[in-house]
Amino acid sequence: MKIGMIEDQIDRRKLNRELLEFLDRYYRIPLNQLNTPQLLNEFLELIRNFHIKLPPDLVMMGKALAISEGVGRKIYPEFNMFELIVPYSEKLLLHRLDPFYQFKNFSRFMETGIDFLGNLPDDFRLILTKLKKDQITIKFQHQGLEHLTRELDRASNRLAFSLIIAALLIGSSMLIQFNKGPFLFGYPALGIIGFLLASFMGIWLLISIMRSGKL
Repeated sequence: MKIGMIEDQIDRRKLNRELLEFLDRYYRIPLNQLNTPQLLNEFLELIRNFHIKLPPDLVMMGKALAISEGVGRKIYPEFNMFELIVPYSEKLLLHRLDPFYQFKNFSRFMETGIDFLGNLPDDFRLILTKLKKDQITIKFQHQGLEHLTRELDRASNRLAFSLIIAALLIGSSMLIQFNKGPFLFGYPALGIIGFLLASFMGIWLLISIMRSGKL
C-alpha cells in the first residue's frame, strides 16, 4: 500500500481485509501446486478494483517473477515462498515493535517538526518581503479549455465583423440620404461602394458560419 498510489476515497480497511484474504488463500501452497496465472489475475483484479497505481518497476518485477516461476517449478517443486518469507516477516515485525525503534522514529519525527517550526518565521518573513516588492506570481494553467477558447475567439471575431457591416450599412444609408458627392448610377458613389462592401462582407460571414455548421 505504501508502494502504490492509492486514492483518498479508497476504503483502506476493506483493502487490508481483502489483501489478507488473498494472502491466506495462497499461504503454504507448494510451488508445484501453485497456479501462478490465477494468482496474478486475482492480484491484478484486486489492484484494479481499488484503483491502485503501481510503479512501473514493480510491474516489471512481477512479470519477471512470472517468467522465472516455470524454471523454479522444475528445479524445486516443493519450494514454498510464503514459508520462507514468514521468519523474515516476523523478525521485521518484532523490529518495528521494538521500543528502541519506536523511540528513534519518534525522535526523528520530533526533530523534523522542530526544524519545520524553526524555519516558519524565516519563511513567513520571505513571503512578506516578496509581497511588498510584488515579486510573487501566481501561475494559472487551464486544462481542457482550448476548444472553448477557440469558440469564444471565433464568436468575438464574428461579432466584430457584424458590427463593421452594420456600421457600413448605416453610413452608406446616411450618405445616400444626403445625396451629395460624386454620383454613380444616380446615387452617391460612396454610399453605393459602402453597400457593396457591406454586402460582400455579409455574404462572406454567412458562408463562414454555414461552413462551420453552427448557423
